[in-house]
Amino acid sequence: MVTDTLTVKILGAPRSPNRRGRTTQQRMGWAKTEREKAQVATMVEARRRGWTPISGPARIGFQVFRRHPLDHDNLVASLKHVIDGVCLALLPHGDGPGTPYEWLWPTQIAVSKTSVEAVHVTVERLSNP
Repeated sequence: MVTDTLTVKILGAPRSPNRRGRTTQQRMGWAKTEREKAQVATMVEARRRGWTPISGPARIGFQVFRRHPLDHDNLVASLKHVIDGVCLALLPHGDGPGTPYEWLWPTQIAVSKTSVEAVHVTVERLSNP
């Protein structure tokens, strides 16, 4: 049973994992930027709504708005840094196995080139059974 829902809007589409930077340092910089952007957006929205870190059951979903849709494997891989940022801000158990979190398959919506690319993260706090 869902007790409360938090939706975080992170501007900008995550980079495709097939897009390589010129150097390892450049790729690491992009990963850090995406992770920090997701972490800050999640922290701001959580504080605004009075949420504290979730240690109990939760369901997390992603809706990606991109101009150029990715295939499913690349979509999931492109969200890794966003997931890390959300975990740092709100989910202390991380995204590994054995956590009380349920990770839903991400969905993707193609948008026109005049539309804003973004990732919408939905976190649903579930009541303990």
